Amino acid sequence: MSAVEKNSPMRILPGNSPIWVVIMGSLVLSLVAQFFEPVLGRDSAFYVDNARAFVDEGAQSLLDRFSWPWFSAIIGMVHRLLGLSYEGSAYFLVFTLTAGTSACLVRCVQEIRPRAAWLAVLVVLTIPAFNEYRSALLREHGFWFFSAVTVLVMTRYQLRGGFYSVVGAVVSVLAASLFRLEALFMFAPICGVVLWEHRQKLKENHIKVLLLLGGVLLLGAVLLWSLDALGMSRAQRYLRYLDPAVFWHSIKGISDGFADSTLRFSSRELAPLIILSGFLVAILINVLTLMGAYLLPFIWSLFPGRRVEVFKGNVFGVIAALAYIAILLVFFVQSRFTLDRYTALVQVLLLPSLVVGVSLFREAFPKGARFVLVIAVLVGIGNVVSTSPKRTHFFVAAEWIRDHHIGLERTYFHDARIPYYSGLGYREEDVDSREALTSEMGRYDVFVIDLTADHSLVKEKLASGELELLAEFDNGHDRHMMILARPGRSQ
Repeated sequence: MSAVEKNSPMRILPGNSPIWVVIMGSLVLSLVAQFFEPVLGRDSAFYVDNARAFVDEGAQSLLDRFSWPWFSAIIGMVHRLLGLSYEGSAYFLVFTLTAGTSACLVRCVQEIRPRAAWLAVLVVLTIPAFNEYRSALLREHGFWFFSAVTVLVMTRYQLRGGFYSVVGAVVSVLAASLFRLEALFMFAPICGVVLWEHRQKLKENHIKVLLLLGGVLLLGAVLLWSLDALGMSRAQRYLRYLDPAVFWHSIKGISDGFADSTLRFSSRELAPLIILSGFLVAILINVLTLMGAYLLPFIWSLFPGRRVEVFKGNVFGVIAALAYIAILLVFFVQSRFTLDRYTALVQVLLLPSLVVGVSLFREAFPKGARFVLVIAVLVGIGNVVSTSPKRTHFFVAAEWIRDHHIGLERTYFHDARIPYYSGLGYREEDVDSREALTSEMGRYDVFVIDLTADHSLVKEKLASGELELLAEFDNGHDRHMMILARPGRSQ
């Protein structure tokens, strides 16, 4: 133990105090993030509105709205149990899951490298991968929590063994799959760790280990195929993504377009390799960026002589992170898009190793580590304390819509959150504001749009008398909204 750690005032606290500190710290940061971001994101509003539909209309209505709706169902159940509002129930659930994720990851570090537990508290509370989404009501929070539980259980299995640890990991993966179905991929890393830990017994044809591995993999396969047989579109889409022929067809389509526009004829055969490499590099850069200020210590820790120390206590997390990066690559190629929150699971899986790397860096470069930690804290504060303009004019516009009894029928809303806050429910439009005022104008009588009065299309409609201005709203920071209607419409 270093002299700094021996003299630290935190040494007088009980051994489990890092867990309680990270839980309380996480809850405080989540509350602060929510205060600075009062308007829900589109996905958040969608999930909360689905929870209302689940309570009011039943499970079938929920399944009709979304192909994997269990997060919204859980929000609805919290609403019934605690009597909170739907948004309050969602925030309660998400804040609890986020605090649980933080606690599990700190506990992992306590198992692997006890003297780095307090460092783990700091890393968990400041890493951008988590803090960016503290106020967002997303399925990922449940996915991350149960994935963190799986990392913790498999860490204990690696240290102590035990059949029940594997069973606990399987149950955690099943729970994670309620939030994101792709969590089932973790069955493979679980089997990988069991194989590694029992590699000597396998040489002796240890039938029990083989039966356990076969059972875990069979469970995952049966679940996925059963969901497919039941017509669950989410499972069907994932199985299609995993089809090698479909994957190659997507790669070939992208690479042919790339080759036609960029490469000489003699280099066309390199196009698939270039495309795949580009997608993979983009994912890896995203993974590293989400480490924030901890990127430098992590890269330093990957050099020979330190790599084994960083990864040996988190074999499951490392295998699962590599497997998930491969899954992200498949998804990126097939869907042509990715998001930071999809990549953030890699940080959950690797965080114990990241903390060990930062700990080694701190021992080698105490002054440099202090600078890194200060930068990390500042970045962490910046992630939760948002100074960007808020869409508070959504609330004002929603109140105006309620007061003037404007309904969903023949009304265009440029943002689905406006009818949500108006009490009309979440509704996505299939056209943008410009199309609503031109080619699709016949479908609507009222137009809630994000164009300004200076826009040429708005000027044209007002000057011709086709539409009249009912109201305008803005938040004082270049975010604008206006409500137009056909003349003579009853209000």
